[in-house]
Amino acid sequence: MPGDGSVSGEHVVGTAAIVVAFAVFSFLVRWGGSRLKRRFSALAVESLQAVVAAAAVVAAAVAVANLWGAAGTLAFIRETVRISQADVIAIVLSVAFAVAGVVAIRLLNRFVHLLAERPGAVSKHHEEVAQHVVQFAVVILVFFLVLAAWKVPPDSFVLGASVVSVVLGFAARQTLGSVLAGFVLLFSRPFEPGDWIVVEEDEGIVQDVSVVQTELKTFDDEVVLIPNDIVTSTKVINRSRNGRLRVNLDVGVDYDADVREAADLAEEAMQGLDPVMERPTPHVVLSEFGGSSVVLRCRFYIENPSARRLWNAKTAVIESIKAEFDDAGITIPFPQRTVSARDGDVALAGPPAPDVGDVDGNGESDGEGENAENGDDDESSDSESNDGEDGVEKQE
Repeated sequence: MPGDGSVSGEHVVGTAAIVVAFAVFSFLVRWGGSRLKRRFSALAVESLQAVVAAAAVVAAAVAVANLWGAAGTLAFIRETVRISQADVIAIVLSVAFAVAGVVAIRLLNRFVHLLAERPGAVSKHHEEVAQHVVQFAVVILVFFLVLAAWKVPPDSFVLGASVVSVVLGFAARQTLGSVLAGFVLLFSRPFEPGDWIVVEEDEGIVQDVSVVQTELKTFDDEVVLIPNDIVTSTKVINRSRNGRLRVNLDVGVDYDADVREAADLAEEAMQGLDPVMERPTPHVVLSEFGGSSVVLRCRFYIENPSARRLWNAKTAVIESIKAEFDDAGITIPFPQRTVSARDGDVALAGPPAPDVGDVDGNGESDGEGENAENGDDDESSDSESNDGEDGVEKQE
């Protein structure tokens, strides 16, 4: 049975002493580790520090438990809940395996990171792949060790795992597809963090590639998260893969201009600009006959492609070509359209429409304006007017 629940001053002082001792010991471990790293490898020193720290935590926990009489309390709880000694051992082993797994993942990831820092060892992308594989392997190992601690038969586990796999396969097939696609991306390496890519309608710089999704940062400072199954099932354009990018810029010149001279001037204008690469040499081709101009396609390359470099290069090329054309008197026309008619009379379908002044509100001619302009006498006008009145009476 546990004690009467009273807290004595000795318990408080003893617990405080254990905590202080643990803090001092942790400081000494860190201080000693920094000294040892000067003589030994960082991985070996960090591994030793992890083992010593784990041992210190266990020792401090046991000391506190003995101080407070936790052994009797645990026995009382075990008798009340009726947990067998085998179950207690299994619980302790499960916790120990979990802690050991966390420590192992940390040490192995540190080892992979140290390998990646060596010149020509592995790339950042390979480092991330190795770390994911290490984490997955350690988790699977810890899982089987926990099953062994609880003495779970392998055949029953396999049967249960099959059922769970089927259920999860239907319920989370899209998520599992993204995870599998993530491993494909991590191993195939179509792009790396820092690359400029285009995925369908999304364009930006790759920030991170995880096992579930790819993170892009657009040029509007927006963060786009694309599931990996979409990335692997669509066309991906990597504009940073070759370390250079060809840029096409269309310029129109007047039809009356000398297009060969204009093309030569455009090529000279692109040469010597800072954002434009000297090799391959910038060149100009005649692209098409436009609606109001002959279109010249200016082609040049930029290195280490990025959105800022692309915009700076286009701005510099446009300014330089515009200045050259202005000096040479070459016109860059604006869109215009010329309308012309064929020679000869134009035949109208139907009688000509009356003038506006000759039409009353009902769309009928009043018979006065045209006669006045033609100089007809009053008798003709009266005759036509009377004929009109007789016609109206006859219709009635």
